[in-house]
Amino acid sequence: RTSSRSHITIDIHLLGVPGLYSGVPGASSTNTIRIVGSGSDQIIYDGQGPQAAVLIDNTPFVTLDSMFIQNNAISEGWGVLVTGNSDNVTISNSTVLVDSSGIFRSDVAPIVVSAVYDNDQTLGADVDNFTVSNCEIIGGFIGVSHYGTSTTSRSVGYTVENCNIKNFYSAAIYASYIENINIRGNTVRSVKSVIQEDGIYLLDVNDYNVEENDVRVKDWALYVLDGNDGFTTTANSRVVNNMIISTTDYAIYLNDVTQ
Repeated sequence: RTSSRSHITIDIHLLGVPGLYSGVPGASSTNTIRIVGSGSDQIIYDGQGPQAAVLIDNTPFVTLDSMFIQNNAISEGWGVLVTGNSDNVTISNSTVLVDSSGIFRSDVAPIVVSAVYDNDQTLGADVDNFTVSNCEIIGGFIGVSHYGTSTTSRSVGYTVENCNIKNFYSAAIYASYIENINIRGNTVRSVKSVIQEDGIYLLDVNDYNVEENDVRVKDWALYVLDGNDGFTTTANSRVVNNMIISTTDYAIYLNDVTQ
């Protein structure tokens, strides 16, 4: 661990030890926390404590880079769980793996933003500026799931870019009650699901851009419900230059979408 007045860097080489980062004092835009692996370093959930291999709670300005993160739990199991107003978190150049059997696992996901430890579908985490980039994301009910602050106050800033998301059960990317969303350059496939899985699912979102993704699923490849509904944007949202394929349903489904 090395630190200086302007920056904190944590280099870790861990095997089989979950990472719990909760309420780290002093983290800020100038004193950030970087957990950097060699690419082969592993964090594997050991079945003890909160259900995440990596838990980031009430700790902003964290970067996870070049890690292999795994959680083998078949119930309430997260690769990375971000909660408690942990703004400005980035997960990059990493592999995040959970159960990819194709069997229904409602509370299992590689990457989750949620308000509680034991449910990935709870508003109130109040996490802004969350980024996932250049990652391999495998398995789970949903690949990357982000539930916003509330139905009246949205989280701001959500980016998923240049990721390979595969072998999920229900959807690759899910976002609800979030503003300023960028989903670009991702490859989405699921051959394990026994249901009609979705690709990108956006609910009650504002200012969203979906660009240059290659999405091939059975059900809705892109679903947007209440996009910019009742919201005045500074520029139109964009859905451009995507390869979007559904084998059994609508490739693109827009409901109550404006601008």
